[in-house]
Amino acid sequence: LIANSLMKSAAKLESLGLAANDITVSSCPSIVKCLASKPELRSLDIKENELGDRGALLLSTILQSKGKLETLDLYQNEIGRAGALGIVKSVSGCKSLTRLDLNANYIPTWCIDEIIDVMKKAFPEKTVLSEFDENDEDMEDEDNQEPQELQAYTQSFVDELASSFANL
Repeated sequence: LIANSLMKSAAKLESLGLAANDITVSSCPSIVKCLASKPELRSLDIKENELGDRGALLLSTILQSKGKLETLDLYQNEIGRAGALGIVKSVSGCKSLTRLDLNANYIPTWCIDEIIDVMKKAFPEKTVLSEFDENDEDMEDEDNQEPQELQAYTQSFVDELASSFANL
């Protein structure tokens, strides 16, 4: 409901706070479609929800186009390896980014090193990534699927997103 309302208004939306709203993967397609139409977005706070890997991957499909994005807060969202890597790779081109919080998720320790490396290469002049001091690598994302299944899921959403914007 909120995403549909925002889709039709707030063309120059710069900041959106959706923290602690019980957002799950089922809500993500409408939220991501809404965010795709917001080129001025600078700050997105979705902390303390339940995006999981699928939701994070859906969100990652539009982040590359958010050149003005400065902060992205995904603290405590049940995101695992696949979702975290998808987010990190998609924001690595957002040169205005000053803060990315992926803490308190389900990212394996060995993957955190990979995430840090990607972010250091993308942002050699500044520290953008939050600490991982509350990460719970022992938990697993409920979407615990093979990478091919997650990629197919994400690609079908990208196709749907492209078709919905082509029909505008």
